[in-house]
Amino acid sequence: MCTSILVGKNATTTGSTIIARNEDCASVVTPKLLFPMRSPFYTSLLENEWILGNGLKVPIPCKAFRYCSSPDAGGNIEKERNTDIGDHYFFEARGINEKGVAMTATNSMGINSRALECDPTVSGGIEESVITTLILPQIDSALNGVELLGAYVEKYGASEANGICFSDSNEVWYMEIGSGHHWIAVRVPDDSYLIVANSMRIHDVDLDDTQNIRYSEHIFEFVKKYRLLENPDRKCFNFSDAFGFQEKMDDISRPFYNCDRIWIAQHILNPNIRQEPRIIPAQYPLFMKPESKISLEMVEKVLCADYRGTELEGKADRPIGTVKTVESHIIEMNPAFSERTNGDIQGIIWQSIGTPLYSRYLCVIPELTEIPAAYHDGTNMYDKNNMFWRDQLMVSCFSVLGRETADNIREKIQTQNKDNFIRFYQIVESAGNDLTGALRQYSSQSLIDNIKESEILCNRLVSKLAEFNQDF
Repeated sequence: MCTSILVGKNATTTGSTIIARNEDCASVVTPKLLFPMRSPFYTSLLENEWILGNGLKVPIPCKAFRYCSSPDAGGNIEKERNTDIGDHYFFEARGINEKGVAMTATNSMGINSRALECDPTVSGGIEESVITTLILPQIDSALNGVELLGAYVEKYGASEANGICFSDSNEVWYMEIGSGHHWIAVRVPDDSYLIVANSMRIHDVDLDDTQNIRYSEHIFEFVKKYRLLENPDRKCFNFSDAFGFQEKMDDISRPFYNCDRIWIAQHILNPNIRQEPRIIPAQYPLFMKPESKISLEMVEKVLCADYRGTELEGKADRPIGTVKTVESHIIEMNPAFSERTNGDIQGIIWQSIGTPLYSRYLCVIPELTEIPAAYHDGTNMYDKNNMFWRDQLMVSCFSVLGRETADNIREKIQTQNKDNFIRFYQIVESAGNDLTGALRQYSSQSLIDNIKESEILCNRLVSKLAEFNQDF
C-alpha cells in the first residue's frame, strides 16, 4: 500500500540525500509509535540466537549499533505471548542508526506466478515486519545494508516481495526482493530521483555495472533457465518483468493502482515533460532528473498528491496522499549535520503521525533522549492522549464535515510545514558551535507544541461535528 521517493544528494536543494515513504495500511489500523535511539534486543545470548518478531531465528550479529524506529503499537501479540522478542521490535518501519545510515521498509509488492513457482517464498523468513529490526543495527553504509539484507534473503529465504530504501549522507540505494531467494538493488544517481509504488520498478539495468548495481547470485542464469524473460539481456535486464507483474487493462480490480501514482509523482517533479498517463503495460522511467532541485516542500507535495487539476482527475482512484496512511516520514542525511555536531546528529527525520494530509511533519532528532508519551505510548484501542488516535479522530470528523473543512486544514498544515522547514535551516545556519543543543531543543519543543495544537484542533472539529449533527 505504500509510496516512496528516493532522491540523490545533487538533486536536492540542501545537498542532503532523501528517502521518504507513506506507510499505508489497507484495513487494520494500528498506531505507530516513535522510539529514540536504542540497542537491539537479543533473546538468548547463551545460545547465540536472535528470535525476531515473526519467529525467524538467526545467529546474534557481531555488530549492535543503536538506532531509532517507528514500530507498531500492537506488535505481534501471538509471538509475544510465546517468545521473548522484546518490547515493540516489530514493523519498525524506518530509522537512522548511530553510524549515520537510514532505511525505510517496505513497499509491498506482488510476484508473478511463474517466478513464484520457480522460487517459492518461505514462511517465517525475511519479511517487512522484521527487516528494519534485523538490518539497521548492523550496517555502516547504505550499500552495506543492501548487501547484508541480500545475504539474509539468499540464506533464509523471503516470505514476500518488497521494496526497501537505504541512504547515508553520500548515497541512496533501492532494493527489490523478487522471490524466495532472488533480489536486485540499484544506486540512485546523485542527480536523479526514483518513485516507487507497489509494483516492482527495476528495469533496463546493466548487470555488469558493478558501481551501481547489486543482485543475488546466479540471478541471470535463473531467469534464463526458467524463461522468466523471453530474451534476457545482461546489459538491459528487466527485473520487474521477470519477477513482478505488470498492470493490465483487463484487470477488473484496479488496473492502474500503481502506475497512476508513479505518473503523478513524476508529473509534479517534471511538469514540462509530457508523459502519457496509464501507459500499460509499458514502464515509466526508473530514474529521472528533476526539472528543478527537490526541496522538502516538493517531497511533501508528492507524498500528499492527488489528481485534481490533472487529466486523471475523476478517473484515478488511488492517490498518493490518503487517509489510509498510518505514518509518513522524510529522512534527510547530510554530512554537514555530522560535521557541525561532531557526529552527534547524523540525520533528520521529518515525521508525520497519521496521514500527512492533516498531520504536520515534525523534526525528530534520532538522538533525543526523551520523547513525550503521546508519541510512544499507545495501543490498538482509541486513546485521546495518543497522537495517532488524534489523527484518526480528525479523519473521522472530515468524513462527515466534508472536503471544504478538510482542505482548509490541509492548507494550514502546508503552511506550518513550510515554516518548520525554513525554521530548521535557519537554526542550522545560525546555531554556531552548539548546533546539537539547538536542534535538540527545536525538536523537543516541536513535539510538545504539536501535542497542544492537535488537542485544540480536535476539540474544534468535534464541536463543529456536534453543530453539524444538530442540523438533521
